[in-house]
Amino acid sequence: MKQILTLSLIGVAAAATAGVAPARLQSLTVGEMKENARPIARVENADLHDLPMIEELPEGVTDALYARDSYFFAVDGWGQMYSSRDYGMATYVAVSDTEVYIRDPFAGRPTGTWLKGERDGDKVSVTFPQKMLVETYPDWEQDPEGDLGITITDYYYAYKFTLKQGEDKSSFEIDSENPVITFTISDGELKQEGDAFIGMVGEYRMYDKDNNPYTGFNWMGFADGQLEYSKVTAKYEEAPADLTFEKWILDNQGDLTFVDMATSGEDVYIKGFIQTEYNGERIFPAIKGTLKDGKLVFNSTQYLGVDPRYDHVAYFMPGTYEEGVPSEDEWEVENIYYPASSITFAYDEANKTFTCSEGEALVISALPDRTFVILALDEPVLRWQDMSTPLVPCTPTDLMYQYWDVYEFGAVGFSLSSESEDGRLMDLSNLYYTLYIDGDEFTFYPDEYWDLEEPMTDVPYDYWDSAINAFGDEHEVLLYVQNIETIGVKAKYVNLDGEVTTSEMATLSVSGVNEVAAGEPVKTEWYDLQGRRLTAPAEGLMIRRDIDAEGNIVVRKVMTYKR
Repeated sequence: MKQILTLSLIGVAAAATAGVAPARLQSLTVGEMKENARPIARVENADLHDLPMIEELPEGVTDALYARDSYFFAVDGWGQMYSSRDYGMATYVAVSDTEVYIRDPFAGRPTGTWLKGERDGDKVSVTFPQKMLVETYPDWEQDPEGDLGITITDYYYAYKFTLKQGEDKSSFEIDSENPVITFTISDGELKQEGDAFIGMVGEYRMYDKDNNPYTGFNWMGFADGQLEYSKVTAKYEEAPADLTFEKWILDNQGDLTFVDMATSGEDVYIKGFIQTEYNGERIFPAIKGTLKDGKLVFNSTQYLGVDPRYDHVAYFMPGTYEEGVPSEDEWEVENIYYPASSITFAYDEANKTFTCSEGEALVISALPDRTFVILALDEPVLRWQDMSTPLVPCTPTDLMYQYWDVYEFGAVGFSLSSESEDGRLMDLSNLYYTLYIDGDEFTFYPDEYWDLEEPMTDVPYDYWDSAINAFGDEHEVLLYVQNIETIGVKAKYVNLDGEVTTSEMATLSVSGVNEVAAGEPVKTEWYDLQGRRLTAPAEGLMIRRDIDAEGNIVVRKVMTYKR
């Protein structure tokens, strides 16, 4: 099978974007724009560049984790406008006697900066505009070789927007007469008053109809309103420090992953559903259940921290589900999940297997009291696997390569099984692969692979960036090397006792490889940015793989927005 890898060709543009809604989260569409709205008021503030941009909090002001609920507008992967409710998004708020700071006010575009408000008792007034982001990047038109150091700088501001939505046309207006949004603050809650929106306006290079560049202002496609922030006070479930955890396989309708399980009397602790950070430490929060009379029962909602995959606060929740009903205009039918008082697993001691009861689900929700689903496992099964003897990775297969003369680089693709040679599931966090060019071990250096901070030789199985990609067992890597004669790939696995095992090397002769063109796709696959396959396109930034009748594959990032 031939593969055409085009992902990195748009990697620079994609790096300036951000997903606007978690692919797995269920969101409620509350309105639809008749047209893509744009602010109609002119931006005439000559001193915008002089506005301060708050990247660090003032001394003595400390932030805390908050869960954010909002109604926001953004653009999807096809450039179409949509509006949606989002719940439980993780953000940070800092409060003093006179000021309030809100980090990343746009749900669809993190800036890493703070919106500032003035506090007077239980009222907080935020005055606009405020500078939120400055981006500088090479000017490839004026300096195509990159050796002159010519750059372009773009500026992004927060403005107060008013939404004007009619039957045939909708638009946002910049409110210049009353550029203030007010919040009420009390008991760890911050709630917006009124129906205004905080919109992002960009000042950047644009082009007229004759392709002449000029500096212009434009709405960047993000507007957030009905903002509510609530302080997160929940705590992690603390597993006893002396427990010994074992690897168990979590079977989610045939999708196999590892979790870690340990017992203490009748208490059972399972971790591995998410990983997060707390006080600068990387941790794997546990959920706690009770094993009694052959049944493992989870009967409470439990806090798990911030899920970094989607930047939402996460809670484990016992749940039930019912299957979604298809309709003619839906791309994808999601099951519907409900909170439950408990979920139960029946334990088969002879086979060391836990089987979930029919109709029950293990839910990771962004809300503690109702389902806003980050992850849902329908009737999952837990199976123990013997890890006492070393696991040896399989030899990579389906090794292939293309080179593009016009771009002066190529791409290698291959398959690497997640199972060992004897059919056992491997812990993917301990599985790596190494490339060999003309017999020599290949090292990825940051000067060519700009997503890296340090050189890398052994590539983690599920590592993903703008040039190195993973789609489950399939892997694709751009190579900025000319005149290659042979390419090799070898897998490496680190066992629980630290012993390292390696596969045989797969080798391909690539001299004389030509560029291949793909035909019309006969199959399309969708993936999120972590390489997890989706059953249909989701909102926000995703990966699309088109496969033609000859087996050629084209991989593209479908961007949230483009300039």
